[in-house]
Amino acid sequence: MRPALRISPDLDTKRPAAGMCVQAMFEKQAECAPTRVAVVFEEQQVTYGELNARANQLAHHLLQLGVGAEVAVGLCLDRSVELIVGVLGILKAGAAYVPLDASQPPARRRMILEAAGARVLVSSSELAKDLHASVKNMVCLDAEAELLAQASTDNVSSAVAAENLVYVIFTSGSTGRPKGVAVEHRQLVNYIDAIWEELALPAGSSFASVSTIAADLGNTAVFPALCKGGTLHLIAEERTTDPEGLAAYCQRHPIDCLKIVPTHLSALLAASEAADLLPRRRLVLGGEACPWNLVEKIATLAPACVVLNHYGPTEATVGAITNHVRAEDGERISETVPLGRPLANMQAYILDQQLRPVRRGVPGELYVGGAGLARGYINHADSTAEKFIPSPFSNAGERLYKTGDRARYLGDGRIEFLGRVDHQLKIRGYRIEPGEIEAVVRQHPSVRETVIQAREDEPGDMRLVAYVVPNLDAGLELIATPQRLSQIAGSLVLDLRRLLDEKLPRYMMPSAFVLLNALPLTPNGKLDRNSLPQPARLDTELESDVPPQTSTEEILASIWARVLKLKQVGVNNDFFQLGGHSLMAVRLFAEIEKMFGIRLPLATLFEAPTISQLAKILEGDCPSGSSLVPIQRHGTKPPLFCVHACGAHVFIYLPLVAHLDRDQPVYGLQAQGIDGIQEPFTRIEDMAAHYIKEIREVDSEGPYYLVGDTLGGLIAFEIAQQLTSQGKEVGLLAMFDTACPLPLSFGPRAVSHLRHLKEFGAKHYVLSAGGAVARKLGLRFPHVSAPVGLNAAEQEFADDVSASNDAVQRTEWGIYLATHVNYRPPGKRLPGRITYFRARDNRYGRGEDDYRLNWKRGADEFEVYDIPGRHDTIREEPFVAGLADRFVSSLQRAQQRDPRFQKQGSSISTKVSA
Repeated sequence: MRPALRISPDLDTKRPAAGMCVQAMFEKQAECAPTRVAVVFEEQQVTYGELNARANQLAHHLLQLGVGAEVAVGLCLDRSVELIVGVLGILKAGAAYVPLDASQPPARRRMILEAAGARVLVSSSELAKDLHASVKNMVCLDAEAELLAQASTDNVSSAVAAENLVYVIFTSGSTGRPKGVAVEHRQLVNYIDAIWEELALPAGSSFASVSTIAADLGNTAVFPALCKGGTLHLIAEERTTDPEGLAAYCQRHPIDCLKIVPTHLSALLAASEAADLLPRRRLVLGGEACPWNLVEKIATLAPACVVLNHYGPTEATVGAITNHVRAEDGERISETVPLGRPLANMQAYILDQQLRPVRRGVPGELYVGGAGLARGYINHADSTAEKFIPSPFSNAGERLYKTGDRARYLGDGRIEFLGRVDHQLKIRGYRIEPGEIEAVVRQHPSVRETVIQAREDEPGDMRLVAYVVPNLDAGLELIATPQRLSQIAGSLVLDLRRLLDEKLPRYMMPSAFVLLNALPLTPNGKLDRNSLPQPARLDTELESDVPPQTSTEEILASIWARVLKLKQVGVNNDFFQLGGHSLMAVRLFAEIEKMFGIRLPLATLFEAPTISQLAKILEGDCPSGSSLVPIQRHGTKPPLFCVHACGAHVFIYLPLVAHLDRDQPVYGLQAQGIDGIQEPFTRIEDMAAHYIKEIREVDSEGPYYLVGDTLGGLIAFEIAQQLTSQGKEVGLLAMFDTACPLPLSFGPRAVSHLRHLKEFGAKHYVLSAGGAVARKLGLRFPHVSAPVGLNAAEQEFADDVSASNDAVQRTEWGIYLATHVNYRPPGKRLPGRITYFRARDNRYGRGEDDYRLNWKRGADEFEVYDIPGRHDTIREEPFVAGLADRFVSSLQRAQQRDPRFQKQGSSISTKVSA
């Protein structure tokens, strides 16, 4: 028996009045509980009252642009609070939103805007720059923030009705172009009420969204949360594929309900604390068939969590059928977890080819109907008529949607999914029409025929394969020899990859290409899909298969081979071209963390998709004698230089760089001597002089943009001092929680600071990226002489550290003490500004007693930003998002003063793109 629904006195979760629209349901919650938290994104949160006011301001602005009922408005924003403001603002103006996935190619986004007939786009300055020509009006929430802030915060009175559009979501189309599914308010409202009854959650529950809003999978969290008074947690995109990061988030923010694709969840459960990933009350699985072994694992990890299997095409508004998975289902009455029974006000039929109901146990095609059935495909009357047919069981004009899914009734009346009656695919929750990929492949002049096939080498590991018959040069034999196909394979496949990358999202990219002299046919001349050969990966389509050359490359090659299920991998082979995808990348990086002790953000794989490139990042990526590490190579903006912290490596900056503009070049400066060959520097002044030589190899004139974390802040400060004395300008000097050197804060705090280092540092540096890599690769720093000039208290501390740490820690601490404790900065103030990012949870003191603030004596100007988190966590997820937000603002403000910007706009000529 389901638990009774508990209703909070300040919330209203009853069924809405007939004809109510989605935004009105939200407004009712905002009126009932304006101070309740509505949306959380990392460290940001907004209440219902605040969210309602901001959405109203956008709505009033959109009304001035002519937006109203039945008007399609594009929405292209990264996952953020602003995204939800955009959704609600568009709905409040009476329009329908058309969500665009910012990760998809601009050409595809433009196609969607055109197909939807969108006149207005709500976006950001960065995401909108490739879309201006596609719409009449553009609203960039960042650039127009001041203008929007002046608009009214009162609720909008619009003429929208329940029969009007609420959104248009585009799915893959068999004709080669995506099709927009037009959903009305009444259909979405029916789903919200129906799924709320099934979830049976207490009012005010927390929901987590880990899906793109460009698909309706995430609507199970978004609208029930906001329309029933819950709290919506928008999980940052990089966290959705980071098992440890997501587990840490769920520990801090307990989640009651999560909707996720089974393969996505399976990959995440690789986390060391997998149980922390699962919600406390309800787990909704959907988007693809659910295997029994996943349900069994969930039951072991979180026995109190109720699992619902959810089914529904976009054409049936998020979901049409659901199943509360029961303990007795363990008898495996079906191959996969049953879909279940229809939601409230929905119908499901399994019919034969003559549209007659089949008996229990007999396979047929699944049709769905009822109050959740979408209006149809926007601007596609023929496709609508083909898929949305008159119901043979009603004389009231009702319709059924032809799903194309094979199914059967089980003995207890539940429905079991059996596969497809056509060639449509579901891969990792994405619906894919092979015909759309085939249409793009055929655009290449060297392709005569093609067919896209999905192959499942093992359960849950589905991949796309493109079979291609090339056009041969005139005069050559009609039937190509294997040698001839091999000759043309390399360049053609690379061309096809580039073409598909420009036109289609990454999840539609085939993992393998097979060139044939002809497609296999049946005796009656039809394509014989069963005779398509098993793909053997074409070495010619990839770079030369160079074997591993270093121990790091050997370890990575073995990890890649296990994850990709290949016998061997060359160091120049691209992970994604070998068939890798984001969920495989989760497993890949989990293995890397086990072997190297380093947690890299998944964005690293896009910057370094080969073993050779990734190994260079792990090893430092700098030639012998050089400290310069290219982290993000390309871009037109002035380069940013990140100075290593106490661990000597620059890995610590990777989470921050993942939040920076792709047009921002970033270089790390890592300590000399981590290779165990060169002597390390033991004076900050010497480090700074050496790093300046390397910096000026990249940017000879400046202004220079510097950032340093902890010890790196001291080094960056000295670099700035030396550059200034050389007549060079420092555009930005940023410090991340750098302790002020003792001469500037000398007094009672000195010994307290050393005690802090002793208490905190030992644990931190055992876990530091630099130490982990050094231990794994067997690297040792050369002996570092003991610091000189220490007083009795300092010497006692240094001896204590030396006695209580192993060899690697001692040498790292030796460097730290020799540089940090002995550093005596110049007596003169630094001209310009120090921008300081201070950990809010600290041990340095509070308020004005915080001796980190003594840095204001080191420069003419000093600004400080408080970042949620501790000294050791502000640059890691989830706190790095808040750090990045403030850091990017400071960096952009500094770069706008750069004379090179004033002369050339944003086009800066440096060596960074070489």
